[in-house]
Amino acid sequence: MNITSLIYWLGLPDFWKRDTPRSKKIVQIHEIYCYSMVVLSVVMIIFELGAFFTQPNLNERQSSNMILFGISHPFLLTFILSTLYYIKEMRCLLYTLAVELRAEYNDKEIETSMVKKIKVYTASFISFFLVACVFYGIDALVNVVKNDATFTTVVVAWPEVHDQSPLAGAVRVLFYLVFWSMMLALCGVYTIVIATTICLNHQYKNLQSYFCNLAGIFEENISQYQKERKYVEGFKLGVTMHSKTLWCRQQLQTICTVIFSSQVVTNVIVLILMLYQMLNAERTLFALFSSVFTFVAILCSTALFMLNAGDVTIEALAIPTAMYQSGWQHCAPARVRKLLVCAMMQGQQPEVLWALGIVPMSYESYVSIVKSSYTMFSVIYSQT
Repeated sequence: MNITSLIYWLGLPDFWKRDTPRSKKIVQIHEIYCYSMVVLSVVMIIFELGAFFTQPNLNERQSSNMILFGISHPFLLTFILSTLYYIKEMRCLLYTLAVELRAEYNDKEIETSMVKKIKVYTASFISFFLVACVFYGIDALVNVVKNDATFTTVVVAWPEVHDQSPLAGAVRVLFYLVFWSMMLALCGVYTIVIATTICLNHQYKNLQSYFCNLAGIFEENISQYQKERKYVEGFKLGVTMHSKTLWCRQQLQTICTVIFSSQVVTNVIVLILMLYQMLNAERTLFALFSSVFTFVAILCSTALFMLNAGDVTIEALAIPTAMYQSGWQHCAPARVRKLLVCAMMQGQQPEVLWALGIVPMSYESYVSIVKSSYTMFSVIYSQT
């Protein structure tokens, strides 16, 4: 799958279950890079937290970035760690959605729509996310040229922000590169979660198409007995696919519980900090761009999680209707009706993805989170 190749080159392990044609040396180098990226990211975050105690001489912009990164980066690192922890489960989930279920029935129009949606959503998010990272570097570089300052992007415990020694400069560049490697891996996490969620809600659409197409059996030029038998076998296959899809939904919840929960918390914290930063930090052009693109990226990432998860709930609720429209009324045996009722009762159970165990991932929740973030900022800002 192209999407897993993209994620691989962003710095995460291979999420595809089947072997991919890569040389052994590239695989070894990539594996070393993955583990090194995680270790260095942990070190960077420890140094960022240490900056709260060792960096008193910061300007408004640097102080704001120290708070923003120091609070948000530990949450963002949990995204990467959680994804690596559940890598085997994610591989199995992706293979089930992309291969096993599609082998039974695959509506080409739905598949085309799914692929297009994944490409548009992931490309848009990655663009905003990486542009924000670029502008943080440009803003620091402009500050070096205009004010003869140090190249400070990530505020860490050492070196001190006004230390202009070569060693201090090299350490700052190193931390900026670590910051970039962590952000690239984070893009991979967002991509795999967004793509998997879109695959899941389109699988429910695929099931709807399957059950509706079962009615076409009774238009075939075969005997009534053969029609009924073919319909029952087809309906049982649909129920089996529905059961596998429900398993996929449960697996996605298990794999992404930490990610969904951290995203909600990060969204609230970052929105409040970004609003405060845009109001109080120095208003240079590149500082404004970095703040705006970061603001848009966090809104988009939460929206892509919540809206696609909300689509899963909506499409899952449409399954019983599709079962009812499958042509059961053309069958005489009562056992067909009993099978239909049992399957529809199963399908009527709401399939909701949750964050923090109490927040449903839905359209309404997204609006509520954005509103509550602004409300909290308004209350905090009014008290200062």
